[in-house]
Amino acid sequence: MNEKLSGKDDQTIMVVRKDRLFEKKYFQGYLPCDETNIKEQIDKHHEWMRRGDAETNEHYKQPIGYHVIVNPAEQTVLVFQRAKKDKEYFEKRLQGKWAIGVGGHVEKFDARDGNPYDRGALREVKEEIFLPENVKHRIIGYINNDSNSVGRVHIGVLTVIETDASEIKAREPEIQNANMLRITELVKMSEERDFEEWSRIAILPILEYLSQDSLST
Repeated sequence: MNEKLSGKDDQTIMVVRKDRLFEKKYFQGYLPCDETNIKEQIDKHHEWMRRGDAETNEHYKQPIGYHVIVNPAEQTVLVFQRAKKDKEYFEKRLQGKWAIGVGGHVEKFDARDGNPYDRGALREVKEEIFLPENVKHRIIGYINNDSNSVGRVHIGVLTVIETDASEIKAREPEIQNANMLRITELVKMSEERDFEEWSRIAILPILEYLSQDSLST
């Protein structure tokens, strides 16, 4: 927990006190957005804190946009592996793990105009991948996992980004082995590979989301 974040520890990032964040309802795991007002609490009660301090302060949660790229027509999901080397990905606790969520922290400069969370969350996605034009995105729920040191200081805002692209390319070296996989392949892969916990939690909601979408088209 005390390891340096390779220069990122001096970033000023968005945080929310846990008592504010879970003012109405505390949960563990996944909760659909129609059952909680977490995004409203983020918009209303966010503060700014030095990242190095936030990583060790368990009185606060850092909101993280956890964006899952899907192609509803092909029933596919972007799956990738986080880099294993420090110079490519600083977060040792997640290095080498497989994931489906793209995104990151909201920084203080995101507050210069508009809603800082909305601006910052989408900025992070565009920094990590080549995001296709004409995508649709919406929040479907939230991820909270207090069982480990990473989860105790972060809250995931699970967001689906719909695209008609069959291939997504990474901008940053921290995203490796990226591929659009059919949801059935993803489920099987999650049983065989080392996926980060948030992705394991998100797989079922994404499966349900794609199932509903296929029924409506």
